[in-house]
Amino acid sequence: CAYDNCTNDLSNSRGESLCDIHHVMLGAQCLVYNCNNKRVERTLACQQHQSQWHK
Repeated sequence: CAYDNCTNDLSNSRGESLCDIHHVMLGAQCLVYNCNNKRVERTLACQQHQSQWHK
């Protein structure tokens, strides 16, 4: 799991970056570190971080 200090298995080994617990907690949140914005639908980052995520 990509969450700080979490060692749980990933929800899905095909592209998921979070465990089941953190997927529920953070599923709609931008995955850029320290960002609390909501993701743009069908992406992994918020509007502000779209260009950074696709580098």
